[in-house]
Amino acid sequence: MPFSPNFSTSQVLGLPNQIVFTDTSTGSDSNIASRRVYMQTAANIYLVELGTTTNYEVWSILDTTATYDVLSKDYALYVTVEWLNASNIVLYNKQFLLGYTLYNESFDYHLTQV
Repeated sequence: MPFSPNFSTSQVLGLPNQIVFTDTSTGSDSNIASRRVYMQTAANIYLVELGTTTNYEVWSILDTTATYDVLSKDYALYVTVEWLNASNIVLYNKQFLLGYTLYNESFDYHLTQV
């Protein structure tokens, strides 16, 4: 079955600073050796974890999920995941424009409870 790239993301209640990525791809391609995640803001700034020296995060091909601590507030992000071969040549990619609003939702919930 041919490889069809796909992923989903979520935030965890109580941890609005983190984005959880899940690879929901179907099929297989033995040439895939690694993945990269780009999280780009509307201001063309790439969000990465503290200490990362590139504009992307590396997502281990051995893990179906990955969590990145990159948010300091709510964002709409243009998220791109790339599947690469051993020579770091992009074989597949998938992009989504996604909203991360858990900071605001948590604050609204707090106000409702007060």
